[in-house]
Amino acid sequence: MQNERIIYADLLRIVATFGVIVLHTAAAQFWNPVQSFNWAVCNIYDSLVRWTVPVFVMISGMFFLDPDRDVPISKLYKKSIFRLVIALVVWGLFYQLTSDNSDIIHSRHLNFLPLWCLNIVNAIIKIPFGPVWYHLWFVYMLIGLYILTPLYRVFVKNAEQKDFVYLFFIFAIFGTIVPLISQTTEYFNTNFKIFFKITELINYSGYFFAGYFFSKYDIPKKVTNVIYIGGILSLIFTIIGTYILSSIKGIGTEVLYGNLTPNTMLVAFAIFLLFKSQKDKQFSDKKQKIVSVLSSTTFGIYLIHAFLLQLFDNFGMSSSFINPIIAIPIKAIVVFCVSFVIIYLLRKIPICKYFT
Repeated sequence: MQNERIIYADLLRIVATFGVIVLHTAAAQFWNPVQSFNWAVCNIYDSLVRWTVPVFVMISGMFFLDPDRDVPISKLYKKSIFRLVIALVVWGLFYQLTSDNSDIIHSRHLNFLPLWCLNIVNAIIKIPFGPVWYHLWFVYMLIGLYILTPLYRVFVKNAEQKDFVYLFFIFAIFGTIVPLISQTTEYFNTNFKIFFKITELINYSGYFFAGYFFSKYDIPKKVTNVIYIGGILSLIFTIIGTYILSSIKGIGTEVLYGNLTPNTMLVAFAIFLLFKSQKDKQFSDKKQKIVSVLSSTTFGIYLIHAFLLQLFDNFGMSSSFINPIIAIPIKAIVVFCVSFVIIYLLRKIPICKYFT
């Protein structure tokens, strides 16, 4: 059981990783004028892939919360959490050393230090307290979930299906709907706030549990179809709603882009179930090996892709170097492929597997 590959989970990792690259490629156009063509294209692409991070969390929950899998606390810390911490340190230093932005230390007493020294100091200061680079927040969030995993597994081991349904009901209401209402109203009137919150569920735990639940239980076809329809409508709602809100304010607003919104939640659930529906599909040994190799590099691809996006921008390959309808997917594909090659080669070096 421990070494058995679950092909649909591997495929989900690959597609979600590519989706993140599309998201960050499109996001470069988000601060264009709202009425511009580039902004409209960005909004469509961005809205279509907002499910990626929740799906990553669901995949983790699918494995870490499974009572049939042995996940002792010692193994959790020595292997999973240790790997994430090492990744934060290595990639935090990498991004700071390749950056010319020393945004923490601006003291004239340190002017004698070269820029690379300042960047190392920046990284050392930032790593314990917050993301060294914008996309590394995801690693901090995963560490938090993994720390809580032993407690979550106690619930999963003793919970019945109805308990999960109750949990998801509470998560949907207080973890996604209420926060969205609060953010939307505050966006137009800062004096209007919803103070009643169940903060324990305004995080990614709901997705963590959902990954296990959807992988473990057979969801009735009627319920699945409702989720599919809800996912499609949510995509449309995100695109149109973001356009309307942004047009009203005259500037791009990401209120509906949040990972913890009901529209994103429905799309993530729909995508997960769609891939799970292919679990009985037969793949040749060659295809399974290709999928397995690609899947094993997704964490590293996620970590390095932000650097490559910036690198390509510096060489003139921005998300609008040609018509953005074409430029965004082309750039995302190129970045994904180059990232894969780099990470694949790095993983040939034993020590590099700890941070890729």
